[in-house]
Amino acid sequence: MAFSASCFIAIFGILLAYDQKESPSFPQGLTLNAIVSILSTGSKSSLIFVIGECIGQLKWMWFQGENKRPLNDLQSFDSASRGPFGSLLMCVQDRGRSLISIGALVTVLALAFDPFMQQVLSYPVRQVPVPSNTATAQQSVFPFHMNNDRVIDNKFGSALYAGIYSNGFGVAPTCPSGNCTWPAFPSMGWCSKCEDVTASAKLVGCHDLPYNVSSPGPLNASCNISLPHGDPGVVNIRFGSSVGFPDLEVPKQMIWTVNSRTSTIFQYSTTFLGVDNPFLVFAQAKLGFCSPANNSRLSPHPENDLRLDHVTQCILTFCSRKYNPKVSAGVSSMNVSKIDYGEVFEYAVGTPPLAVIYPCWKPGHGRPVEFTGGRELAIKNASEFAICPAFEPGPDIIDALTLKYTNFVHYDDSTGWVIGGDSMTIKERRLIDIGLERALENVAASLTEYALNSADSRKVTGTAYHPRVFVAVDWRFVVLPALLLCLGIILFICTIVTNNRRRINLWKTSVLPILYHGLGNNLLNNKDEYATASSMEQASKSVNVKLELSDTEKRLLLQNSG
Repeated sequence: MAFSASCFIAIFGILLAYDQKESPSFPQGLTLNAIVSILSTGSKSSLIFVIGECIGQLKWMWFQGENKRPLNDLQSFDSASRGPFGSLLMCVQDRGRSLISIGALVTVLALAFDPFMQQVLSYPVRQVPVPSNTATAQQSVFPFHMNNDRVIDNKFGSALYAGIYSNGFGVAPTCPSGNCTWPAFPSMGWCSKCEDVTASAKLVGCHDLPYNVSSPGPLNASCNISLPHGDPGVVNIRFGSSVGFPDLEVPKQMIWTVNSRTSTIFQYSTTFLGVDNPFLVFAQAKLGFCSPANNSRLSPHPENDLRLDHVTQCILTFCSRKYNPKVSAGVSSMNVSKIDYGEVFEYAVGTPPLAVIYPCWKPGHGRPVEFTGGRELAIKNASEFAICPAFEPGPDIIDALTLKYTNFVHYDDSTGWVIGGDSMTIKERRLIDIGLERALENVAASLTEYALNSADSRKVTGTAYHPRVFVAVDWRFVVLPALLLCLGIILFICTIVTNNRRRINLWKTSVLPILYHGLGNNLLNNKDEYATASSMEQASKSVNVKLELSDTEKRLLLQNSG
């Protein structure tokens, strides 16, 4: 029993030591399962051996009691000490009336000892954080790179036009292990936002111009597309004639700058689309003509049929986002917080009255920014993500995105008024095809990618996770083997105590007591009545015996003295 308990305690100690730890590596290919299996086999086999010996000793206690017992019980006890089937029959026969039931129950339930121990260990694969400088994500410090002489690098222009002509921008984090995480970090970039303002846009001064179809010679005139805030769009109209017939040329599509930060004059107090003082505000208008009731009739003022079909207003501005990248199974994902459009603030370069007030930008609101260092033309604070002056990229962006003329001709010939169109450049065709909203989305994404890869960007180190095999112990499956061991110990102790109290010889499962202390002569016939096992079993059922000292033989015998 000590060996069985020692093996089980060793199993428990091993499981406790390696639970939730990385799977150990033993020499010669030995595994943790093999060690547990060996100890489990040793614990179970020694437990069954002790239980069998206890049942064998209880057998002699059974027959040496005060009452006579059926001789067939000798066979039942012997079968119970040999295996689970005999023990099962003994459980049914004894029904918990004596200690033998405990031994029989343990023997039967011990069938599940090994299967339960095999279910104890499992080996889940988990991702283990490993410090590594190879798991990196880009962080943009400023929306654009500008040297101390206020010169923007050439890559800015390339990124700007890449945004117009292509899409699908982004900088994926570097994760060699395929599973990485990063702490949330802020990164500067560009954002766009658009809104349909057709309902609030108006054509101003575009009707009843001082010209009619009978006026001689060409005439250029202009009117405006007025929005609630910002600069209007100038509509250039040309009156003329073609092959003796009057014609009219007006823009069909227009993109213009509604508001911009492109000068050192510090004037900012405007809000567009809910954003205070955005860097650039654009508008796109699509113009058309109302169909006259009789299109063959020559109208003296065809410009009166001019209408606004659609007007979109958009902003393109600096912004800050808090990124929380993650790579799982080689697939990267990015959790992005709400956009912070930051604020424009003033910074004086020089001494009054010659000081120049620059409009600067930083993320967040309210917190003052301190600039240190010399009085360079370009001033930066990397810790605050602030940059001055903030208007340098404006002219390049305006030049790339404004669209002045995509003209069509409205003229009268033999068929009446006919609408035609001039040829367009590649850029004009692209901007018209995708529209201002999508164009600015692409430009903002491309410029953000440019900022992430610029010379001012930084690398944020994350945590790389590598797959590791762990040991997981399911303690539920240890309960039954532990319970069987406890019952075996209880049976062992009770058998010893009972045997000492009754002072019975330790015969246990030995076959020799049957030979030396077998049946008395009065229970045997000289006939060949007990030649078969079945005949002996049948005869034993009708005989009650008791292990007691024979008066004639002067030794313990199983006899029926009555």
